[in-house]
Amino acid sequence: MDTIIRNLNLEDTEENREHFKKMLELEAGTIYEPMVELLLTLNEINDSYSMYSSDSARPKYGLSILTNNNSIMYPQAAGSFEDLVHQTITSHFVGVSKPEPKIYELLRSRIGDPDPSTILFIDDKERNTIAAEDLGFQTFVFDSPKLGMKTAFYNLLIHLSERRIISQTQLISLRSTAILSSGEYL
Repeated sequence: MDTIIRNLNLEDTEENREHFKKMLELEAGTIYEPMVELLLTLNEINDSYSMYSSDSARPKYGLSILTNNNSIMYPQAAGSFEDLVHQTITSHFVGVSKPEPKIYELLRSRIGDPDPSTILFIDDKERNTIAAEDLGFQTFVFDSPKLGMKTAFYNLLIHLSERRIISQTQLISLRSTAILSSGEYL
């Protein structure tokens, strides 16, 4: 927020800060708490896998964020998510953005060059998932702009359950979290 206020040569007042915060939320949205719960669940799966795996140093699922957003657009979300993943790549730091193939290759490089078919890339923009598919990634379109956040989140949970990434019990628990956070049924 400091950067916006400074670059626009505005007085640093609470009113100006609140105004630009509301503008950013309208443009970029706000953090969806059930998504944090999903990341926590995936981390719990990793923790339990490490306890029973002979390769305990390697998580069952590597969690990464590949984003064209930055901490100005998502000041609260950036910290919330970055603490729950193994790798974060933000386009403004690396000088390339989705859907350019180079950013997907950078992600693969930073997570140890796994076979692209073992990567599930989730994005809310189809053009970004198409670019990832072209490189051999599995993909899922998190179509919240079209379906709404609750329905898109539920579709993601079903997708993860069908691929046995989360259990039926975890699916029900995460769905309940989403219902409680919104006060509406999916």
